[in-house]
Amino acid sequence: MIGEKIGVDKITFFGMRIAAIDFEFLTEQGQHSSQINVCTTSVDGEWRVEIADNYMFGDLVLGQRLHGNQLVEYVRLTMSPTNIYGHNADNLRWVDYAACMGNVLDYIASQYRILLEAQNARVMQMEINCNIPLDGSYEDYDRVIRLLLSFLPRHLRNSQPYTVRDSGDTSHLIGNGSMGVRIYNKTAQMRKKFTKIPGLIGDGDVMRTEISLRTSEKIVSALGSNLASEITDQAIAAYYQRCIIDTMERKYAIWSAQRQKELIRLIQKSRKASSKNWHHLVMEYIRNRSEHDGIPYILDIEQVADALRLLPDKNRNCNRSIRALMGIQIEQDLYHRQDCAKIQQIFDFFSRNRETERNTNVTQAQNMAK
Repeated sequence: MIGEKIGVDKITFFGMRIAAIDFEFLTEQGQHSSQINVCTTSVDGEWRVEIADNYMFGDLVLGQRLHGNQLVEYVRLTMSPTNIYGHNADNLRWVDYAACMGNVLDYIASQYRILLEAQNARVMQMEINCNIPLDGSYEDYDRVIRLLLSFLPRHLRNSQPYTVRDSGDTSHLIGNGSMGVRIYNKTAQMRKKFTKIPGLIGDGDVMRTEISLRTSEKIVSALGSNLASEITDQAIAAYYQRCIIDTMERKYAIWSAQRQKELIRLIQKSRKASSKNWHHLVMEYIRNRSEHDGIPYILDIEQVADALRLLPDKNRNCNRSIRALMGIQIEQDLYHRQDCAKIQQIFDFFSRNRETERNTNVTQAQNMAK
């Protein structure tokens, strides 16, 4: 299965020092390649070089600019697993990035004649990902995904989570200026690029959950530091655990308990309104609430049946009422899709992944102690 691990996808470094640069060579190369753009030195001493490599790294932007009366040097280097693996079906561990950084700097020196020193490299932006194998089609998990996203902190959005359709594929997103969360079909994305999807085994799609940390300040808040040498895989996994797994599991438990109480009250109210048609009144309310809120009010009709079983049944007609409830024709069988089982499958994967992360961390600690 595509890398079942928490890791890092695209990342942008800054804070490196320019030890040497061959302007004459870069200017000459830029005349023959659209991938290299050199803005020559101005009278104030400002200059800028942009390189789109898309082989060993993504892009490199470096130069000097005036900050007040002082020239300030800047470097921005973007990398992704695509530059290492040739694809980003799998993400990278932080130790993988650290291991390949030296090779990238050597490549930049030999290919572009730019010497960079990365001792004080910091992280400006990064994407933390986890691939979750599904039992079926990604599109069948649409309602589950929208509900899960609604559990994330409200500061990430001014409104409800929204969707974007790209060539028929749906991405679910929420976010703000410093952070975003995206859930999308990784299998579909890979199929557009590869005839044979790297590392893919099984029949179900792979759902990717992606946290985008968009500012260096947010990275410090999330990981404790944005200094590349101080970031660890343990910190990255712990942040994903807090931000995604813990939040979704805790909020889902609260949602389930609260929804059960509301359904009990809804059934009692509907029964008073109509002893014969209360089933339809209940489902009409559920449908209207879902449309109004933009997220599922319930996942499965079994949630209504469970609430019904908790009510007093002095006439012993609970089973008959449940059969009547289950017999209601609902558009597209919306509440008969075992969506509660789908959400539990995702949580079960989180539990297995937690154990894998724990074992990996123990192994790394033991190796370091040797």
